[in-house]
Amino acid sequence: MTAYYKLRDLNMVAKYDGQTTYVFNNETGEWDVDMNRLLTDRLLETDGEDVGRCEMISQAEAQRLIGYEEDGTE
Repeated sequence: MTAYYKLRDLNMVAKYDGQTTYVFNNETGEWDVDMNRLLTDRLLETDGEDVGRCEMISQAEAQRLIGYEEDGTE
């Protein structure tokens, strides 16, 4: 099951599908692999500065934030 997150400090939407983390690229309208570990670092709290900067949201909320009714992932 895919979990969606709002990265509050970056005003971005991210997701974790159980294996890989992704961030939504507003310019392309696609999910990109989170190569910079934006979500992972926040979830694992690897640096004290990122604690509390993300929150789990519903798929519907993620779709609303990215401006799509369907994001094509489920």
